Amino acid sequence: MKKTVLASLSLVLGLIFVPENVQALTLYGEDFSGQNGKGATGGAATDVVGVDWSIELNDAALFDSNDYFRVEAEAFTARDTNAGCPNVRCTSGGNLNPLFPAWLSPEIDISGFTNLALSLDTFASDVSFEHEENSPIGEKDYFIVSYLLDDVEFLAADLITQSGLFTNQTVNQAIGDGSTLQVKVQLNTTASTELLSFDNILVTGDQINSSQSVPEPASIMGLIALAGVGIASRKRQSVGAGLGTNLSKPNR
Repeated sequence: MKKTVLASLSLVLGLIFVPENVQALTLYGEDFSGQNGKGATGGAATDVVGVDWSIELNDAALFDSNDYFRVEAEAFTARDTNAGCPNVRCTSGGNLNPLFPAWLSPEIDISGFTNLALSLDTFASDVSFEHEENSPIGEKDYFIVSYLLDDVEFLAADLITQSGLFTNQTVNQAIGDGSTLQVKVQLNTTASTELLSFDNILVTGDQINSSQSVPEPASIMGLIALAGVGIASRKRQSVGAGLGTNLSKPNR
């Protein structure tokens, strides 16, 4: 009898305290497939038609078709962008505090998600980068990944912090909870032989499914009452069995 009561109460409590289901999902992905030429090229109009991302050239100086900030070989690439114009064709002498060109993802709705993560692949074509601490800012190569969480910008990775070898790598960054997310990648190079690229952007998160909500108190009492009816019914069956009652049993 005690086992029957406990089992019935366990069923009721199980219905009341249903754990939230967690499901990992891809919130945003971009590998630039079929997008060659999208972006900005020196001497041509910027083309971002048909893509969901955008760019900000800021202080980039794209002098000719060899200078670009665009998709190349299905990866987003910066070549000789010359932000601040440290170039012989720069007539003003250069800007020592330039704004570097930036690639921006669309704004991603992350409300209702947790355990958010950002990843992307980074690589380069040249190991020689001018990023010495005593160099003017306008003469530095630049590769920085950040993200805007509810319009507040956070650093994910500063990939060129000194001159020398650039190591191809995958950036992995955990992101806090919020309502909106936007990925930002800033690139700058000062020579046509220096190409900085990134690819395979992925934002993932666990969706919390709250569709199995906790029942209202009236519903809880109804479940308990239903369990009580089941217990009473089984009790009557047990008593009937003890009296030897069985209407379907044939007479011998």
